[in-house]
Amino acid sequence: MTENQVQRGTRPDNAGGPAAVHCPTCASVVLPGSRYCPMCGMPIAVARPEPGRGSQARKNVVVLFTDLVGFTRLGERLDPEALSRLLDCYFRAATDAVAEHGGVIEKFIGDAVMAVFGLPVSHGDDGVRAVHAALQLHGEIARLNTTAIGDYGAALELRTGIGAGEVAVSTAPDGTYRVVGDAVNTSARLQQAADPGQIVLGHTSAWLVRGAVDLEPVAEVMVKGKAEPQRRWMVRGPVAAPTAPGPP
Repeated sequence: MTENQVQRGTRPDNAGGPAAVHCPTCASVVLPGSRYCPMCGMPIAVARPEPGRGSQARKNVVVLFTDLVGFTRLGERLDPEALSRLLDCYFRAATDAVAEHGGVIEKFIGDAVMAVFGLPVSHGDDGVRAVHAALQLHGEIARLNTTAIGDYGAALELRTGIGAGEVAVSTAPDGTYRVVGDAVNTSARLQQAADPGQIVLGHTSAWLVRGAVDLEPVAEVMVKGKAEPQRRWMVRGPVAAPTAPGPP
């Protein structure tokens, strides 16, 4: 493929499959079938099937919620363009980390990101994939801060919650997902209750990664919408220590 063909989003003669497209936000070339731009993280419109082809299903998935700590205060300090550039870096890092570990971005909500692992098919290790994606994202933000502090006088910090369970999945005609269920709510509450820099798992997600992730129990917490305190584990690393405590 020539450089000009790449820039135009065309394919060379005799190549099969659809041509690449351009991101409507940053004009980067995006591979066919991609739902998000690999450069700016913005959603990409995909070809729509015939109306009425959406579907619904129940699935067991792993849900990851992450957001920026102190984002409102950061917005007060930074020029809007500087803040936008930082957010672009954060969203791009999140999109890349989730995609590299087989997850999908379900939505961006302000400075929060919701991702799902186990769609459209389960991998058997979706809990581990979610943890690795979270660790990668936290690491990327730490590296970003080496320049952000000097350029903007500010550092980004994340807190992440990971839950798991059965959800209802609606697939829209354009191929996007809507995921609802207690696992989604629990993951969001775990994220909100996490300390800055923490990746926190609930009981079900911790059980899924037992033996593959180094976990440390943290204090139970009452969260909105739950009658009982929620058991939690903090991720210490990707490989379980020989005597690392985990869920029973």
